Amino acid sequence: LLKDAIFKSYDKSLVGGNIEQGDRELVSNSDVAITTGSTIKAGSDSYKVISVEIKAPAGDALVYISQLRLGA
Repeated sequence: LLKDAIFKSYDKSLVGGNIEQGDRELVSNSDVAITTGSTIKAGSDSYKVISVEIKAPAGDALVYISQLRLGA
């Protein structure tokens, strides 16, 4: 359960290469570790984690920024 997390849409100009139409970005705190290949559920939708960027300014994970793909 990701209590402190937000979904963001990618800007349309970023679609292409590794970002596909419909991909979402998830920004979450470090309470729950996010890993590539994990499944994230949002309501009735399931997203596969494509990539994860971990922000750890002091050495400990602070924020996860994940690229999600619907139904992948």
